[in-house]
Amino acid sequence: MRLFDLRKNKGTLINNNNISKRMYKALFISMSDEFSQKVTKYISNINKDITIFSASNENEVRDVLEVNKNIDVIVCDHEPPKLDAIKIFNQRIRVGDLRPFIVVSPTIDADLAIKAFELRVDYYICKSSSAMNFYMNLASKIVICAERKHANTMQTINVKRLKALVQISRMNDRPFKEVIEYVLRTTIELTNSRFGYIALYDSNKRSLRLIAYSQGLDEYHQTVTNIDRTYPLDEVGLWGVPILKKQNVRINDFNKDDIYNSKQWPSDINLPIEGLDITRTVMIPIIHNGVVLATAGVAN
Repeated sequence: MRLFDLRKNKGTLINNNNISKRMYKALFISMSDEFSQKVTKYISNINKDITIFSASNENEVRDVLEVNKNIDVIVCDHEPPKLDAIKIFNQRIRVGDLRPFIVVSPTIDADLAIKAFELRVDYYICKSSSAMNFYMNLASKIVICAERKHANTMQTINVKRLKALVQISRMNDRPFKEVIEYVLRTTIELTNSRFGYIALYDSNKRSLRLIAYSQGLDEYHQTVTNIDRTYPLDEVGLWGVPILKKQNVRINDFNKDDIYNSKQWPSDINLPIEGLDITRTVMIPIIHNGVVLATAGVAN
């Protein structure tokens, strides 16, 4: 079976590896390559849903987190003076990184435990217990932290979503382009995306009218561009699929799964905004009373 399968009953392109399980990502910081290798090996064996990324110093921590923004938890081995977990924790707080943090030490350290408690570090774990107990405990704490982070994120998103709906309901007297700009910008922020677009569909002319797109470094640095460009539906390629099939489309990795050569997609993988380096995308039809009126999408 191909990794991606267009499910007719749900109308969504689904990554089979993520159908029923949540994946967890943790950054493990240690000066010891041997210890890092053991953590990667044993944690993955205990829970195959956990992926471990490694770093050995402050610069590597910054680089890894820059590339892998969706890391859920940071675990730091406390090895002063070479590696100070409390210092790393404080550095992440200063740059606004509030993701869960776990401190690990080779032996029980009461002062370290008190300091971690005072700073509200999520967990302090000692390696002095049996090796298997330590790795099982660490794997458990990573999942707990990641689930808590996810719950907090969803709560924040739900609050923002409700505020957005209230704001939209108050924009009846505002220009249409202003409403579209607000909707697009809010959608990008809620989905943590970099690119987005909205296009209207004319069923009589079988054409898509691109009216707005947005792109930026991240969801907080967006430039929404109002545009008026029309495309024949039969020529738009991939982003016309939500209209043609009245289905959502979700692609998690364009390159890995060879979307460009897949027989289930149009031969031309055209996108509404040219020149974008797209890795993953979600595209939806906007339907009212069974009629497709528009389509919208976000990416990366």
